[in-house]
Amino acid sequence: MKKILAIVGVIVLLVMLFAAPWAVLALAGVIGAVVALRKFFYFRNKREPEKAKLSAMVLGASVVAFAVGGYLMPPATAEKEAAKLETVQTTKKKTAESSKIEELALSLSTEVLETDSTGTIMIQGTTKPYATVYIATETSDKKVEADSDGNFELSYILATDIEEELEVIAELDGQKMSKLVTATPSTAFIAAKEAEAEKEAEELRLAKEAEEKQQAEAEKKAETDRLIKEAEAAVAQAEVNQTHENVASATTAIAAIPEGDQVLSTRVAAVDTAIHAREEQEAQQAAAAAAEAEQAAQQEQNNVTEMVLVTPTGSKYHNRRCGNGTYTETTLQTALSRNLTPCSKCFG
Repeated sequence: MKKILAIVGVIVLLVMLFAAPWAVLALAGVIGAVVALRKFFYFRNKREPEKAKLSAMVLGASVVAFAVGGYLMPPATAEKEAAKLETVQTTKKKTAESSKIEELALSLSTEVLETDSTGTIMIQGTTKPYATVYIATETSDKKVEADSDGNFELSYILATDIEEELEVIAELDGQKMSKLVTATPSTAFIAAKEAEAEKEAEELRLAKEAEEKQQAEAEKKAETDRLIKEAEAAVAQAEVNQTHENVASATTAIAAIPEGDQVLSTRVAAVDTAIHAREEQEAQQAAAAAAEAEQAAQQEQNNVTEMVLVTPTGSKYHNRRCGNGTYTETTLQTALSRNLTPCSKCFG
């Protein structure tokens, strides 16, 4: 019987040696340590130090064998146990969450809604009483609370005339449930959006026209100011140097101003009047001088042809015999050359 047990033990050790050598070392270390420890105390009590020393050495070798076996133990076993534990925990967590979601029900009256003419839809449904219901979108932060029966009503306005798919979320005590609803733009809303786009385009066109008109007016004003300055310079030149050429240049410059300039026109007219007055005065003076010259020439001609009577010693010339003396006939010019003066009796 002992032989059979020994054979079985050897076979088990061989199998373990090939399947898990670390386990054999650890087991051998434990058995050896127990046996060596008993032997150490036994030989110590028997006062056999050599054998006690040998038992201590065996005890140390057994501890080393056990440590080596523990070091060689594959770490995968611990990791597998940890992974298995994590999987179990995850499964439990998912099961708990699934249970919670099932507990927080959410039902919509319809999953497709058409907007009214303003682009508004009204989402109706039921959930747990007093749960918070909202739409998961950046453009809407509106939230409603379900009543005591779990009924709720939530409005949403489409920003464009394009169909949207919305996520409706119910939330209560950390639990969430969501459903999708499609918001379809109605014909009236599409028409309203098109009208709004046309209105915006018309307003943009009018604003652009107003801007262009304002710019044109500004350019026109700048051009008018430039023409006014040129006309003012021309008028000033005509006032300083009053000539017909300068008056004509000033008149042309004033005519180039879109609406003219009454003040500048008055100033030019004054210069033109002054020029004509001066020319008329000069003409009158020239005519008077010409008349005087003509009269003098005529008088000189008369002096040459007119005959008068003079005396040899008299200081007067006569046109008839006037008093005693010897009268001779001579020309008036000759009498005047002798410094004779007309007789007051004859020419009085």
